Amino acid sequence: MFVTRCSLPGKSQGSWRNVARKQWAKVAEALAANPEDAAIIEGYAALDARVEGIAVYATSATTKRLQAAKRAATL
Repeated sequence: MFVTRCSLPGKSQGSWRNVARKQWAKVAEALAANPEDAAIIEGYAALDARVEGIAVYATSATTKRLQAAKRAATL
């Protein structure tokens, strides 16, 4: 499980994203190759007292460019 923390603008509490390593590997590689790309993490959000904020449990993870390439390949 890959876990990251981000702060929400104007908020003291942040959010946690929980992504399986297998899902994160392709995203990390794409972001390393192109820092201008953006991660897209879809999943379920829940308040989590352990992290004092919002936890997002990922069901899928990709980037804008990977998603666009996949869409273009199916046309």
